[in-house]
Amino acid sequence: MVNLPIEFAERMKRLLGEEYEAFLQSYDSTPSRALTVNTNKISVENFRDIFPQKTTPIPYAEEGLYFEGEERLGRTPLHHAGAFYLQEPSAMIPVAAAQIPSDAVALDLCAAPGGKSIMLAKRLKNGCLVSNEINLSRAKILYSNIERMGLKNVAVTNNAPKDFAKYKQTFDVILVDAPCSGEGMFRKDEDAVRMWSEASVRGCAQRQTEILDSIVDCLKPGGLIIYSTCTFSQEENEGVVTGFLGKYPDFVLEKPTDEVIKITAESKDSPYMRRAYPHTCGGEGQFVALLRKSGERMPSRLIDVKTASAKTVSAFLKSIDLEIKYKMDGDRAETGIPLDLRGLRVVANGVYLGNTEKNFFKPSHHFFTAYGGNMKNKFLLNIGDTEKYLRGEELICDNNNGYCAVICEGLTLGGGKVSEGRLKNLYPKGLRNFK
Repeated sequence: MVNLPIEFAERMKRLLGEEYEAFLQSYDSTPSRALTVNTNKISVENFRDIFPQKTTPIPYAEEGLYFEGEERLGRTPLHHAGAFYLQEPSAMIPVAAAQIPSDAVALDLCAAPGGKSIMLAKRLKNGCLVSNEINLSRAKILYSNIERMGLKNVAVTNNAPKDFAKYKQTFDVILVDAPCSGEGMFRKDEDAVRMWSEASVRGCAQRQTEILDSIVDCLKPGGLIIYSTCTFSQEENEGVVTGFLGKYPDFVLEKPTDEVIKITAESKDSPYMRRAYPHTCGGEGQFVALLRKSGERMPSRLIDVKTASAKTVSAFLKSIDLEIKYKMDGDRAETGIPLDLRGLRVVANGVYLGNTEKNFFKPSHHFFTAYGGNMKNKFLLNIGDTEKYLRGEELICDNNNGYCAVICEGLTLGGGKVSEGRLKNLYPKGLRNFK
């Protein structure tokens, strides 16, 4: 059993009452394993047909599945192909709790490693998402996950919350999965247990309040803030939300979806503030509150992504019969999202298509994960070739010369360049961890 801090245990006894023993016993059980299916690439039904593990639908997340087994799924071809994202099941609750317009402009303020951004982006069929992370190394991990999923409508940024101050009334939805004391991670993370203290709880609550204050003006009238944490403390949850509502009377709590209501407990402060515990929800724990701003929704201030005049990029796209708008940043080509991101540190804006080098264009891995399915020149891998490709090996190939998408189980793993019966492997060296 996890050796819980004494002060934390006393807090939970007061909070849960008769339920405390069931909560305590949950620390002896094995955490549930779950994933989010990338429905931009494959349906849940088709995924379950080819996924090697036994799966069970998660009732509150339409693309979520529990799965059994101990295999290291992060090293499997389906994972490399962006068919799924491994995600703690209760971490799916915040996005699942809200009704999100398909044309919304959204901000995920504290996004790394990216699970909630991936869920958000898939709901924005006609909208776009700014996925932000203040820590640069974590922002790069965030982008790697966005890239693997082949998402097209996401810009990854590396900024502090206060840097968004100039984006007044810009976003329809802002997700604040706030940095917290991490009490919901105690069963999985020994460091979270060691670092916990009542002082850290108070410090986190102050920081969470400051984060909300910094972005409140970024929300459009009628917009929604999704506030969530993976902690149980009342200071960081109800205390922050109640303080926010007292400071901003034009906000009200909104009822979460019925599916989330069913698997969460209502807070003592409000039935619309919801709590998930490891002994009740099949996950580690989560708090969520939906904060709706008064007023009618305004049209978004979008910009047009104009096609740049880069002959090598245009010639490459024409050669594969693909028509997309893009812009140039030096020798870098990217599609962009329809927002003016000047003044922000941008890691990637839309799909990073690749780079021009002298008189030719070299497509990126993100190009293949996002648009490989549109290419006519496809190389279909067998099982043996799949392992070789993910190790970065060159392959024998009878495709037409030129760039091609490399396909496994109908999904794009990456790209290659064919020349005289050989496939030059373009799978990124940093991802070649298949064994």
